[in-house]
Amino acid sequence: MEEIQFGNVKVAVLLASYNGEKYIAEQIRSINAQKNVRVDIYVSDDVSTDKTRSLLLKMKKEGAVKTVFDGPMKGYANNFLHLAKKVPKHYQFYAFADQDDVWLPSKLSTAISRLTECPSDTPALFCSNVELINADGIHIGVLNTKIKNPSFANALVQSIAGGHTMVVNSSLLKIFARIPQNSMLRSHDWMLYQLCTGFDGEVYYYPKPLVCYRQHSANLIGNNQTMRSLVKRVFFFFNGRLKSGLDDNAKILTRFVGEFGASNQRIFFQSHRIRQSKIFFRLLFWKSPMKRQSYLETWVVRIGILFGLV
Repeated sequence: MEEIQFGNVKVAVLLASYNGEKYIAEQIRSINAQKNVRVDIYVSDDVSTDKTRSLLLKMKKEGAVKTVFDGPMKGYANNFLHLAKKVPKHYQFYAFADQDDVWLPSKLSTAISRLTECPSDTPALFCSNVELINADGIHIGVLNTKIKNPSFANALVQSIAGGHTMVVNSSLLKIFARIPQNSMLRSHDWMLYQLCTGFDGEVYYYPKPLVCYRQHSANLIGNNQTMRSLVKRVFFFFNGRLKSGLDDNAKILTRFVGEFGASNQRIFFQSHRIRQSKIFFRLLFWKSPMKRQSYLETWVVRIGILFGLV
């Protein structure tokens, strides 16, 4: 298959770091080895206490990294938001990178080939499946993720991909960067999915892996289709973490909902009203428009809403 050339396209890569000395050099090498595109890597280091900072400054001197910012020290999600505010806004596309993965050489060119199908003034998000590798970079497997019909109703209650797989156009990055830095941002990837679909943007999910997602002691996910994983998600639904996450996201989305499409405004206000209502109203309208990718998990969430747990 003939490769598509994007030699004139330069992508800004946003990498958030914190104590990542063990793997960050390999990650940056894989980003700079992207085929058929040019990249500028912007790093926000959240006051690392290991050798990460000195490694980054060395790579900056060598030209492997464009700029190293001081992070806001408010967690990884706010570190990415900090980067989104800091990076120049003249790029067509922006990609998000963790500090310990490995990108396959065609990651960015594959993303750009999809994103260029969308008008530049329409928010657009590309994401993909991942290959799992262990701490030594040995293949473990492929994350068994099947995504269908991305939508705002889905985005309200679920993120469909990791931020390290995401590439967005300038339109979506500028919207994301409008979030106040002091916001309770739980997850940058989840919020990007919510904003893109809320603004009637385009979401492209690529089912093949384009990132090697490293699994180590501080970063373990495993296959999300196992029964064990399902039990963990059910516990997540009902232990209050999902409820508080939805509440925090709603506070941010309230700033933007007036600019959403009419149908997404209805979905947002209906879902928010049901979740905040007394038990009698929830009994009448407990079939919230919010839906997970899994039919079973959608019903679990509805039951959680009915009993005020979600």
